[in-house]
Amino acid sequence: MLSVNITPSPSPHLLKPVPTFGNKEEEGNDDNLVLENEFGDLIAELRAVLGTSKGLASDDIDVKHIQNIMANYESKEAHWGKYALSDASKGYTRNGIVNINGNANLLILVWSPGKGSAIHDHANAHCCMKILKGELTESLYDMPDGEGEMKPRSVSTLQRDEVGYISDDIGLHKISNETSDFAVSLHLYTPPYASLYGCSMYESGTAKKHHLILWKLKDALDWPVQELKELKRISRSFKKIQ
Repeated sequence: MLSVNITPSPSPHLLKPVPTFGNKEEEGNDDNLVLENEFGDLIAELRAVLGTSKGLASDDIDVKHIQNIMANYESKEAHWGKYALSDASKGYTRNGIVNINGNANLLILVWSPGKGSAIHDHANAHCCMKILKGELTESLYDMPDGEGEMKPRSVSTLQRDEVGYISDDIGLHKISNETSDFAVSLHLYTPPYASLYGCSMYESGTAKKHHLILWKLKDALDWPVQELKELKRISRSFKKIQ
C-alpha cells in the first residue's frame, strides 16, 4: 500500500459512546450529507472530483489527486466520531457515510483490537484508506497461482493521518489492528464495484478463492471456522446495501 504522510496533531482522540448514525454495517446511501467542519470540506472536495453524472471507470480516476485530498484533512474525532460505531465482537465494523453519485462509496471502519480482515481483492477498483485514529497493519500478497499457504510479500504499518492505496494491480491484502485499542480508518472505494459485483477473498492456509456476490456465498462450507464466520459477517453487511 502506497502512503502519503502529513504531520499529525499532537493530541490523541479517544472513542466515546455516540448515538447510532443509522448506517452501521452498510455502504452509505446518503448523497446529500453536509457537515459544517473540515471533514465536511473533505467530503465536498471528493464530491467535486467524483460526483460527475458520468459513470466513472477505473481508468478515469486520478488516484494521486484523491490521495492528496484525503491526506490534506487532519483527523479530529469531533468531526467524525458520531459515525464511528464499533462492535468488539467483530474484526471490524463498517459505517457508511456517503455514496457519491454512484461513482464512489465513503465509509468509516472501526477495527477491534487484535483483529482484522480476511485476505481480499478490490474488484478492479481503487481503494484509498486514511487512518483517522490509531494504526493499522497491512499485509500485502501476490495473486496466488496455485494452492498453498499464502505468505505476505511485505508488511507495513500506517499511522494516524497517513493515506494508503491499494488496487488489484498492486496485489491482494489484509488489514489488521495489532494494537490493544480500537483503530479507525476512512475508506474511499471508486468505482464501487465490490458493492455491485462482489469481491474475492482467500483462505490464508490454502489460497482457496471464494467470490462473494453480495449476500451469496460460494463454496465456503469447507472454510476454517473463524474465516467462514468472518465471510458470513461480511456478506450480511453487503446485503444491507440493497
